[in-house]
Formats: sequence, structure tokens, C-alpha cells
Amino acid sequence: HRGYSEVYPENTLIAIEKAFEVGADRVETDIALTKDGHVVLMHDRTVDRTTDGSGTVQLMTLEEIRRLDAGSWKGQSFAGEPVPTLEEALELARGKGELNLEIKVSNNTASYVTETIRAAVALVQEHEAHDYVLFSSFDFQALQQVQRLDPDLRVLLLDWQAPSGSFDYLDVAINQGFYGWSPTAQYATPERLQRAEENGIFVHVGGGPSPRLREFVEMG
Repeated sequence: HRGYSEVYPENTLIAIEKAFEVGADRVETDIALTKDGHVVLMHDRTVDRTTDGSGTVQLMTLEEIRRLDAGSWKGQSFAGEPVPTLEEALELARGKGELNLEIKVSNNTASYVTETIRAAVALVQEHEAHDYVLFSSFDFQALQQVQRLDPDLRVLLLDWQAPSGSFDYLDVAINQGFYGWSPTAQYATPERLQRAEENGIFVHVGGGPSPRLREFVEMG
């Protein structure tokens, strides 16, 4: 989650590299778009929490963001760690494992989300990274945009909501032909997991570690 973020500064190259080193086969990270059209790894809309700077990513240039220290907040031994570009993350992950690129929609304009998706998909295509990249989002329409741009890209629907009698996000993943569906452990019931399997949907149980981990492994 954001690389090996428990120990290393989140969404940095060292966090991604160390996650693969300790045996992770997929690393999740978050993408954002700079003012001048570059895709960087950043969870928040602003750089305030995870760097020594201040400001909104979409109002800053790549040069401004690259001057920031994205490591010191986690520990002085990580001082000087920069905010990476998606291009750097793609190069680092090649041959080591998969990258799950989360598209953030909340509090962002539709046009900004669209431009972020377009730029990220173009980079994945340029690097011929289809076999080790997937896109994820809580917003199924964002994933539909990815599919329209490149039907060969895998998309994963994040789902932290309890299913209601009339609506289940798993059905959205099935009906839209998504590659995968990611419920929290709380809502990953045997019935839903079986339905996902029957419909060829890859399941990634998300939302952090769970005491049910062994149970999920035994289910396959």
C-alpha cells in the first residue's frame, strides 16, 4: 500500500523497491497530474503532508515538485527522497512485480481526472507495461475511461461499501467486464467471493490487514 509504507516514505521509489525486495508481487500507488502535464506519485491533492513543501499538485510544475523532500517526514535517514514520476516507477517495477495505479476522484474536477487518466495511460502504452500494470479506483466511471482509451489494460474496482439489497458494486465489476474487484475484508463474504470467481473476476481483498487473512488464503 503506497509501497512498503509502514517502514519507508509512502509513494517513493525506495518504498516501491523495498516492497518488491521483501516479496510483494504487486505494489499499490497513487497518481496525480502536475500543472505542466506530468504524472507523479502522490496520494493527497496537496504536497503538504508528505513533503517539506506546500501547495496543490495540479497547480505546481514538475520542477517545483521535484525540488521537494518527500522522505524526511518519515525519518531523517530518508532525507532528500524525491517525489517520483510515474515513468520512474514503471522503469523500477519492470521485471520485479506489478503496479496498481489508483486514480483519485474525490474533490477533483472531472476534467482533471480525465487528463490524469489520459496521461497515465499514454505512459503505460509508451513503456509497453500492460503486463505489469493495472488501474484501480473507487469510481467505476474512471475505470471505464481507462477501458475506452485502451481495452487491453486491466482495471480493478475498489469497493469499501456494504452491499445493499438492490445494489452491489460487484455486479458493476461483472457487468462492465472489469478485470478485478477489491472489497474490504469485512464485506468479502464467501457468497460474494464465489460469485466473483464464477464470473471470472479477480479478487483483491483490500482495506488493510485482516485477521481473516489465513481464511482468504485457504479459499484461494
